[in-house]
Amino acid sequence: MYKVVEKHPEFDLRVSPVVWGHAQVTYVPDEKATAPEWLAKQGYHLLVFGTIHATRAWAEAAPNCEIWKARCRGEIKLLPQICACMPIMGRKLELLPKDRGDWPQHTRMFKTVELLERVY
Repeated sequence: MYKVVEKHPEFDLRVSPVVWGHAQVTYVPDEKATAPEWLAKQGYHLLVFGTIHATRAWAEAAPNCEIWKARCRGEIKLLPQICACMPIMGRKLELLPKDRGDWPQHTRMFKTVELLERVY
């Protein structure tokens, strides 16, 4: 599995590149990360890609991103509906209509993700 993370420009932190505020996850290499409890209760956990090709294709559009090999546990086989979660919404999800898209190809969801080795 492969995880895309954004490296904070001032600190040695790696975070989720597409969520902010209460939904953001901080990743530390060789430590297990989990979704915030309020998101997990709603069925939303951590996203990774199953192939390096899909990972690189998605990450090309994301500045300051790194790609890591990841150890993942607790797969969620049926992905929930794609949603938006922004700081102005607090701890609230906005489900996006199906015509606004779906998860990127080869997206997988797991309860825990551990960054192992940076590959890009």
